[in-house]
Amino acid sequence: MIYCLSNTMKHFLFLQFLILSFFFVSTTLSSGSENRTSSSPPSKIHFTERSEVHIRSDLPNNSHPLYLRCQSGDTDFGMHKLYVGQEFYWKFRINPFGRTLYFCHFYWDKKQRIFNVFDKYSVRFLCVVPHSQDFVCIWKVREEAFYVSHDNKRFKKMHTWYGDEVVPST
Repeated sequence: MIYCLSNTMKHFLFLQFLILSFFFVSTTLSSGSENRTSSSPPSKIHFTERSEVHIRSDLPNNSHPLYLRCQSGDTDFGMHKLYVGQEFYWKFRINPFGRTLYFCHFYWDKKQRIFNVFDKYSVRFLCVVPHSQDFVCIWKVREEAFYVSHDNKRFKKMHTWYGDEVVPST
């Protein structure tokens, strides 16, 4: 059996192939944000700009653990407990339409706070790695406030705690 396709049909099929390929590649590369509780980041490399958010407990020694729950519109990392010096982090790719947003709810002792740890408008610009297209947000959680940096050297105070809330049980 011999099939003859017109040029219009060939272009249509080629266009469908390109669209499906784009969606396959974009979902393959952007699916599954990596997340870990550790002191060293994973070695996975993305083919486009890399983005990372690190949350570090820099609370006083012998204090209650820090509880946190971080989420985006389609990802929920669940509840995590960090002791002094521990870190929770994840890697991801920025949505090409600029709608990438991650927020966390923090609980410590009788205090809590919820805010964006990565977004298009404010935090993202504090996390630009110079001379690259990468973004690294390193958050230090301290007794008095929350600080952010892109290089783990210069930190900017961003938020203070709210008080007198109940710490969740594990």
